[in-house]
Amino acid sequence: MIITRARDSEIGAAVAMSTALFDEGFLFGGPLFGAVIEARGYTVMHATRGTTLLVGMAVSWIWDRAR
Repeated sequence: MIITRARDSEIGAAVAMSTALFDEGFLFGGPLFGAVIEARGYTVMHATRGTTLLVGMAVSWIWDRAR
């Protein structure tokens, strides 16, 4: 989806940004969810993770429909 939606002159930057955001998810997600586990436990962490996933999916769907 990234390559097909980017302009030809911006494909490299789009792929680089996607890779960087994926890596940032690992960099920040692990410690943040670990802190949630220590503070509130696994149940709250899984609920937080699921809510984050659903919100991200909804935002992506809304932006895609607007296109």
